Amino acid sequence: MKNKFIFQIIFSVAFFALVLKIFLSETQTVQSLESAFSRSSIVLLFLLVALNVSVSYLFFIIIQKISLRKFNFIAIINTFLQGGIVNQLIPGSGLIYKYFKFNSEQKISIAHYSTAQTIFYVERILAYIILAVFFGFLTISLNTNLIFLITLIFTFILIIIYKKRKNIYSLTKTVIKKNDKLKNLINDFSKVNLSIRENYLFFFLIFFLFLLQAILECLIFTQIFEIYNYSINFNISSFLWITTSLVTILSFINFFGFFEIVFAYSSTLFDEKFIDIVIIVFTYRILNLISQIVVIVSNTILLKFKK
Repeated sequence: MKNKFIFQIIFSVAFFALVLKIFLSETQTVQSLESAFSRSSIVLLFLLVALNVSVSYLFFIIIQKISLRKFNFIAIINTFLQGGIVNQLIPGSGLIYKYFKFNSEQKISIAHYSTAQTIFYVERILAYIILAVFFGFLTISLNTNLIFLITLIFTFILIIIYKKRKNIYSLTKTVIKKNDKLKNLINDFSKVNLSIRENYLFFFLIFFLFLLQAILECLIFTQIFEIYNYSINFNISSFLWITTSLVTILSFINFFGFFEIVFAYSSTLFDEKFIDIVIIVFTYRILNLISQIVVIVSNTILLKFKK
């Protein structure tokens, strides 16, 4: 109960600080939010609710397959989305928040959580990259000199490891014997490795769900421009969404405002209305935040009734 109370305090503080940050921003930005609460935005809000549930479901099935255990779907969704909100206030804090809450409530180990989180991010990034290549947003060119240099360095490192393999093995064995926690961690990772090897086909097939998720994100994102009657076609909005999402994921920075600025700067390639684009994307993030809160509150009520 104590741990649960601490997690709730952290989430509440992060949420209220985030709301305060929004309403202390420029007056023009706050006034523009009136457009976000029109009738046309209700459909977008419901779509964002479905989108948040679906992306949470992808993490849920990954963590179940990695852990080889059954978890409460509603509890996993709540923690996953809460971590996303916390992360928007302090970059990186959401990952830590999710681990400690998962560990406290679901007894998920660091090995299972870190592996599931890595697979989730890798598959999501690959989905964005493949879509970017497919739509022609990204072209891949090979630098033979760079490839040769990387191969040379990698080969040199392998040779050193091979020559010193006995010393490395002996040192590793000694360290593991003296540390029970490290021994348990290595044991957990060995089980995770076995689980991945046995279910490699599952992790390959789930990638198509990430592709579908990325396409749905592009389709839903275009709706925000219709609310503002802003003329922009699907190809351009998809290009901006995919490239900005890749930048925020790969830079490990996703605090509130960063995505909007990166998106607005990218949009200047097609349009000079920088402030207008920031406001539009800001409104989208507000609606997305509201949809996450709706899911969290609804799930919390459902959990209370189940108890």
